Amino acid sequence: MRKTMDKDQTIVAHTRRHIIGSVGALTGAALLPGLSGGAAMARAASPSWPPGLQLYTLGDAAKTDLEGTLRQVAQIGYREVELPGPYGRQPAELRRAIQKAGLRCPAIHVVPEATPDAWHLEGDIPALAANIRALGASRAVVAIAPFPERVREALSHPPAGGYDMDALDKLVRTLTADDWKRAADLLNDRATRLAKSGVGLAYHNHAFEFLPLAGGGTGYDLLLARTDPALVSFEMDVGWVAAAGQDVVELLTRVGRRVTMMHMKDVAAVSTNSMEMAPADVGAGIVPWEALKGLIQRFDIQHLFVEQEPPFPNSPLASANTAFTYLSGLFAKRR
Repeated sequence: MRKTMDKDQTIVAHTRRHIIGSVGALTGAALLPGLSGGAAMARAASPSWPPGLQLYTLGDAAKTDLEGTLRQVAQIGYREVELPGPYGRQPAELRRAIQKAGLRCPAIHVVPEATPDAWHLEGDIPALAANIRALGASRAVVAIAPFPERVREALSHPPAGGYDMDALDKLVRTLTADDWKRAADLLNDRATRLAKSGVGLAYHNHAFEFLPLAGGGTGYDLLLARTDPALVSFEMDVGWVAAAGQDVVELLTRVGRRVTMMHMKDVAAVSTNSMEMAPADVGAGIVPWEALKGLIQRFDIQHLFVEQEPPFPNSPLASANTAFTYLSGLFAKRR
């Protein structure tokens, strides 16, 4: 695995971008040498199929040509999109473009702190909720953990040459049980405030949530235990779960109906570094899709968003097409 990155070697660009988002003041270069609440409130629909696509997968394409990109997504067969950010546009404009392509947007990603061209959980929460509803969406998904001040401070002052993956991994390994408890408390607070406007809150995992804590357990365990099941649900990224060396089937069985959305992602192997993954096209990696299919149906998981990380075997759009073809075949099979 590469230990340093440039703009064409972004193995964990998604994680890095959301870490940047969580501390607002950082830039990409600084890291280079990147309708209702929780599970109890969100069972109005059957599992979403065909699946959706997290537009992060397509990189800058949506930013440079949103309408054309959405048409391509719909032509593949996708019917939903999840937005990683506003792409510099107003909610009404985004909604028109999405609807024109024959798509819908049930959820968006947000970051914990104020960040340029990102939806975030600081400041005017009713305004955020209004923007989400103006999109036609009903859920905000927290894309990265709320980091404590000391971690934000460290990220704001990177070493000479920037952070490589080993340094970032070392940094997130300093997170303590108290840090995760405070993160859970923030999720509860923001979920309570969003729920007043009819918007739900979910949490999206990476791999570092599964690092062992000094007193036992993991950050993910504490988020599950301390967040209010009536307010906070989970968007399980099965690729990052697998990259962390976790048993995806066991975890989904344990979390159960608190998972209301899923990122359908695959990886080639378990990673020893919590900030790295070895991406694979969906169906070509180690994620046990056949077993997950039954649990998705059992727990009535409503929104399944394909999301893949760079580098891609061919192109982002080709990987999105491959994922749709594989998952369509999987879900067409009888139990």
